[in-house]
Amino acid sequence: MRSQKFKNIYFLWIQYITRINSWRWSIQNRLAYPTEREKVCLNLGCGDKYAEGFVNLEGNVLRKKDLWLDLRNGLPFPDGSVDAIYSCHLFEHFYIDELEQILAECHRVLKPQGGIRILVPSLEQAISAYVAGQREWFTDLPASYESIGGRFFNFVFCESQHRLAFDFSFLEEILVESGFRRLLKCQPGQSDLFSSEILMNAERVNESYVQTSLIVEAWKD
Repeated sequence: MRSQKFKNIYFLWIQYITRINSWRWSIQNRLAYPTEREKVCLNLGCGDKYAEGFVNLEGNVLRKKDLWLDLRNGLPFPDGSVDAIYSCHLFEHFYIDELEQILAECHRVLKPQGGIRILVPSLEQAISAYVAGQREWFTDLPASYESIGGRFFNFVFCESQHRLAFDFSFLEEILVESGFRRLLKCQPGQSDLFSSEILMNAERVNESYVQTSLIVEAWKD
């Protein structure tokens, strides 16, 4: 795994480099709407989990994706043009002001009654495992620590890659402030937003990173 210092430099530069892509796709997508087209579902920050049935957005130039862009530049889609959004283990990597801006963009592009499904590392589960002394609950990724304190740090802060940590109340507060309503805390593979056929393309239910996630769905009025 590359050091966070390297990643900080990389993402500092691509915010400016990918701005051209954001402008280009924004113009293209605005020209394409309103037309009859298939349901539009976005997969934000797909990483190595490219999902069929989604428009996959990613900032890492080496990953398979449909659109190479930095979410801090906004979403290149017209207002009310997207049916649903999926985000897995992405939002914890942003500063709070960046995340608020991204969620505002998500709310803007969603159709009325459209929604977003968010997976983030569960602070609630991590605290419970730490208090109970369940050392085995924590993994050795991205680094290996013997102490339970080190393993807790490893999960929550991910070798200093994570800038935010969420329990349900904190994520709910941010989503409501961004305009979302009707929040639902979900289990892996359970969704009121995506069909099971679509969700299985993006969400690997049996993987430990999904099982230890806080999963929340929220809707736009």
